[in-house]
Amino acid sequence: MPSDVIKRDPPTVSVMFNVEKVATVQDSVLIAVENVPATVSYVEERYIPITVQIPQSMQARLRLDSARAVLNLKNFKRGEAKIFPRIKGLPPFAKVVKLDSVRIRL
Repeated sequence: MPSDVIKRDPPTVSVMFNVEKVATVQDSVLIAVENVPATVSYVEERYIPITVQIPQSMQARLRLDSARAVLNLKNFKRGEAKIFPRIKGLPPFAKVVKLDSVRIRL
């Protein structure tokens, strides 16, 4: 809807915002297993390495204690497979940069 009331010359817009530096943090998180088949009696507690990026100003606030690498074994019967875990409990300002898959054997 053109308007003769507003004149722009040149017809451009300038947008600016601050970009903060990021820090890369390497740690490990506990693997949690969901939907374990009834035939499995024991699930070993293990940790998996994770690399996350966070704003430098949030580095002191980062706590990965409550984060988990969740493996969903729904529809997994037996054999061996590589599963890529889903990360739960990560702070909203953190971004996963590197996470390995997990080998499951039943």
